[in-house]
Amino acid sequence: MADLKIPEFTNVPYAEMGTRPQAPPITPGTEPLVMDGDYLNVTNLSKIPVVFNWDNRAWVLEHNQTKPVLFEALVDALGDPRSALDDKPTPFDAGHGHRGVVQGRYEELKRMFSRYGVEQFSRPDLVEAAPHLKCETLDGKRVTFPATHPDMNAFPVVEVTDKVPTDISRMYEQISNENADMRGEIENLKRLMQVEIERREGVTQAEE
Repeated sequence: MADLKIPEFTNVPYAEMGTRPQAPPITPGTEPLVMDGDYLNVTNLSKIPVVFNWDNRAWVLEHNQTKPVLFEALVDALGDPRSALDDKPTPFDAGHGHRGVVQGRYEELKRMFSRYGVEQFSRPDLVEAAPHLKCETLDGKRVTFPATHPDMNAFPVVEVTDKVPTDISRMYEQISNENADMRGEIENLKRLMQVEIERREGVTQAEE
């Protein structure tokens, strides 16, 4: 039996699928907060499989399949939606060890043109060459990327001091709160056990 060949993301002929309707841009000021470590629900609307890769991991989506994909893998394949239109690199520190620099939009688009073999920096050709996807946060907010929306407004860059909850940070907070509650219950049980031990020791001493 021949080995199953997973299609590579680079140079896959998405443009051969024909012209597709362009999804409208996100209303300025309503962009969701996304950061490294988040997962997005991604639906493959292309007629061929799409593969995302990051940190020795792979996410393969068949036609019309939906599954969570790591944000960094999507940025690698579609450009960073946080990239500033003024082309200035933006440092970020989203906590949980996720630090880095978001490149400007020009640098991200150059990377996308090279990835999909688009000549003469043609933005319409880039949109046509990129895979047709639907991306949403885990709570259903739409997310777009420069490969399919080259002139989109930049998504906000989250800093630790902003203390703005995302899907992942909310999960961390929930786990932390649950752990704190559990520790409190354990301390209460310890105190009750100590009281019971002291009571029994008192009874034993009285009997003696």
